[in-house]
Amino acid sequence: MAEAPRRHGCADDHVWHEMYERYGGLVFGVVLDEVAHRADAEDLTQQVFLKAWRSRGRFDPGRGGMRAWLLSITRNVLADHRCARARDRAVREAVTAEPAGVRG
Repeated sequence: MAEAPRRHGCADDHVWHEMYERYGGLVFGVVLDEVAHRADAEDLTQQVFLKAWRSRGRFDPGRGGMRAWLLSITRNVLADHRCARARDRAVREAVTAEPAGVRG
């Protein structure tokens, strides 16, 4: 299959379905290697394809293929996920470290 946007244009729903069929397993595998739970990997994979859909107008086949573009988005989604987890962990630690009289 040719790169989806070159063949039909980015707005073609059928092309996006084909793209997910072709690259969904790759993205899911990369994400699953980085997160502890399968459900998290499924959610993050959806985020990757949602970001790809929303930024489809910026895809430039001259800068690289669809695979590379999706893996770049995947890296960004994973980085955002790691940062959010670190913030959540820092908040939980700060709350549990407060003296009991401060909370109440």
